[in-house]
Amino acid sequence: MSAKKNMKTIALPVEELRRRYTYDPETGEFTLKLPRRGNPINSTVVGKSATSRQKIGYDVICIKHEGVYYRLYAHRVAWAMTYGEWPLLHIDHADGVRSNNKISNLRQATNQENTRNRGRGANNTSGYKGVSFEKRCGKWSAGVKVSGVRKFLGYFQTPEEANEVRVAYDLAYFGKFANVA
Repeated sequence: MSAKKNMKTIALPVEELRRRYTYDPETGEFTLKLPRRGNPINSTVVGKSATSRQKIGYDVICIKHEGVYYRLYAHRVAWAMTYGEWPLLHIDHADGVRSNNKISNLRQATNQENTRNRGRGANNTSGYKGVSFEKRCGKWSAGVKVSGVRKFLGYFQTPEEANEVRVAYDLAYFGKFANVA
């Protein structure tokens, strides 16, 4: 997110969000308190979901305030409505589910911590994050990225063995931000 968009997000008062929406921290759901577009006659949308889901899995809330349109990530709005201020860091979904906006699932994270919690890539063929087959030696390798540099953890006979080593390393090095799935 660019600094300009981030400043817009921070410029939107949290009280305005609380005036327009209800947030349930146990379910992560947002509902409308007021009709959209300021039309008090059209109250059919009051009480309905205030979010829409993006193709990439995040829920967003669209709002117009003082002539400015905002398209806000629901997890950032959840944080702001719960704690009374916009988060200064990324908001990470601890379970990796982008639409799970329960406050117990959200935590502030640096960019590096947020990246560590990623799941396996779309082109993964081993079934395990950080594990790949090395044709030249006929073995499975395990590795992790640390500060943008891939750290080699060794060669193994099976992908399961490689994954065990990778998971142990992740837990020791990344702690609560390790994604061991």
